Amino acid sequence: LCKAGSVTHRSCGAFFVNSKVCDRSALEGWIAPSRTTPGRQRKFSNLAIEATLVVGTVFKLPLRQTEGFVRSLMALLKRDLPVPDHTTLARRRSTW
Repeated sequence: LCKAGSVTHRSCGAFFVNSKVCDRSALEGWIAPSRTTPGRQRKFSNLAIEATLVVGTVFKLPLRQTEGFVRSLMALLKRDLPVPDHTTLARRRSTW
């Protein structure tokens, strides 16, 4: 993983000069791409929803507790990534 303050960073076998590049690469799979069809833009990708639902399923947690657990994981990993709320998980779980 990336360390702040050092000149070069090693992440996934590549060297980066700026830690912002590492943060952006972490966001690529979590944030949803822009929609080309009519409707509201999705905030979270399918990967983010699936990962959160899998964590909840593995630990047998209700959706509200799953949201809090993943939020705690992001805090422990020192990632400033948004976490899907329980209503988003409930809506998108039906299509999962």
